Amino acid sequence: MPESNYYYVRTRFNGPVLVERTYSPEIKVREGSLKLYFQFMADGNTNKFGSFFIEIGNRRYRMTLLIGRGRFYVVEE
Repeated sequence: MPESNYYYVRTRFNGPVLVERTYSPEIKVREGSLKLYFQFMADGNTNKFGSFFIEIGNRRYRMTLLIGRGRFYVVEE
């Protein structure tokens, strides 16, 4: 929920919220080729793949989720 500066974790799609965390308003999270809603499945894979962006001050990072096994990487742009 980037407009409200928080994120949450659920055990399943419409299940109860397990964790809800806020983060600094100085951190901006933006969609890229990946929407900001995705799931890690029980086997560690994600249900979607692509990139989104995280801006902290004047630095911008791209986080990319890869196909299969829940692997990801982050690079500074």
